[in-house]
Amino acid sequence: MNQGSDPRPLVTLAIFAYNQEEYIHEAVEAALAQTYEPLEIILSDDCSSDRTFEIMCDMAAAYEGRSDVRLRQSEINFGTALHMAAVAKSMRGELLVVAAGDDVSLPDRVEHLVDAWVKSEKPVAAVHSRAAFFDSKTGSRLEETKTRSGSCEDIDLEWYIKNKQRHPFASPTCAYSKKLFTEFPYLVGGSLIEDGPMAWRSLLKDGLIFVDEVLVHVRKAPQTSGTGYRVDNPRRWNYLVRSRMISLITRIQDIPLHSTDHDATLRKIERIFIRDIRRMSFFLIPESRKLTGSEKLIFYLRLIFIFPYGMSFPHRVYYVLELAGYKDNMLVRSVRRYVRAFKRWRNSGVVSRTKS
Repeated sequence: MNQGSDPRPLVTLAIFAYNQEEYIHEAVEAALAQTYEPLEIILSDDCSSDRTFEIMCDMAAAYEGRSDVRLRQSEINFGTALHMAAVAKSMRGELLVVAAGDDVSLPDRVEHLVDAWVKSEKPVAAVHSRAAFFDSKTGSRLEETKTRSGSCEDIDLEWYIKNKQRHPFASPTCAYSKKLFTEFPYLVGGSLIEDGPMAWRSLLKDGLIFVDEVLVHVRKAPQTSGTGYRVDNPRRWNYLVRSRMISLITRIQDIPLHSTDHDATLRKIERIFIRDIRRMSFFLIPESRKLTGSEKLIFYLRLIFIFPYGMSFPHRVYYVLELAGYKDNMLVRSVRRYVRAFKRWRNSGVVSRTKS
């Protein structure tokens, strides 16, 4: 279904940057090279302590293209969720295409996403695509994402439960309808997680569609806002756990706004969210002292078997070995290869649920 009277609606492409001076030039350059019109480009910095915002300002000043380029900077470091909410509040487009400050959008990325969004036969809350992942140091290509859920016709709330709340998309590839921000409360601040609430809102609202093309090159860095956590750094680890809890709280607050024939399913999911928040609270680590060896071992075992996240068992083991600092161990590399092979099998559609 056409998303508006204009077959080419105004679209917003936003660069979300924080301390990414090494990569921000390439990310902004890719945004400015988009072929779609009419396009609003928001270059947004979350109060970086390096030259990220300065580079963005210089590139915006030198730009001579047709797109409307706007700059903004957070007064303080908001964190990913609140940063997205702040940008969405100022956007003028009907669709928000997101891009990280260290990723590169292909020139026709916005064109393809909007084309799928406008031509959809049903209302659509989000559009996502494939992405190619690259090593941030070597530049070598690592892997390519597969579709995780397909289109809005074959995903629903039952799928969400059955797949243990797995996100139906890779967040660096997404574009969100403006109504996911205007018809829901402000995203809760203090969290580095925005993809969980946005995936949930997409499922609650009008669903999503998939563009079967690689439209984004995503860098895999040793440490980003979502990776590089170690139990030996309790302050940072606790930030991750609290962010997961806040993400679930945000999803709970969105439930009453959704009128549906699946109220029993929503109540079930709400109980799962509350249960998971309680479980996560037990994984906050005291910051006043270091864990002993035996305490770490018990903690890691509980992470593997109890911590509520939608991962396969091999993936859980690999994740915990990374947290323990054994990422470059030969055994861990073997587990990682197995996990990747398992993910390729799972994402091939073997375990996807199709609506009858």
